[in-house]
Amino acid sequence: MSRLKRRHLEIALSRLRGHPSPSILLEQYTIPADLAVKILTLAAYKYDDIAGKVVFDLGCGTGRLAIGAALLGADYVVGLDIDRVALDVAKLNAYEAGVSDRVDWVLCDIAVFQSSCHTVLQNPPFGTRLRGADRVFLERAMEMGRVVYTIHKSETDGFIRRFVEDHGGSISAVFKAMMTIPRVFPFHEKRVYRFEVYVYRIEVV
Repeated sequence: MSRLKRRHLEIALSRLRGHPSPSILLEQYTIPADLAVKILTLAAYKYDDIAGKVVFDLGCGTGRLAIGAALLGADYVVGLDIDRVALDVAKLNAYEAGVSDRVDWVLCDIAVFQSSCHTVLQNPPFGTRLRGADRVFLERAMEMGRVVYTIHKSETDGFIRRFVEDHGGSISAVFKAMMTIPRVFPFHEKRVYRFEVYVYRIEVV
């Protein structure tokens, strides 16, 4: 498979449909296309964690990371989410992106899903609305995948590092990024919100 240029990938992901009615409880913020591309190309081109691999996207929402992995040559991708509406949009996005044949969408609670893969990608809830949600996602990701790419607020860095070490993993890469989200919910007062996040690549022993 020829190498997909970052710009072309970002254009493809930015065209995908968003959630028509996101839930604040589930912290359904769509990952910005530029951040998704940075994570995906790091995984694909520096670490060879995408092409020819089985990839899971936990809490996939409308499918940006899952579809991006398929566009970058993943052998098989599974997107998991508890929200049926999000998965319906994800299915349409995958069809329009031309990757429906390599992506399956599973409606389930990730806490009870049982399977394994090479690479887990996730933009998990930060646990600001449902306490401990970030912990559940990180624990399940490390149980399912040999390699995990996960996004967390920068102020939780100490917790993330201790959690990974305590669960037999090691952080092989980390980079800082700005998460940018538009005004989505009624209580939002600004047009755009920006906050610092860390993206971790975790290897599971």
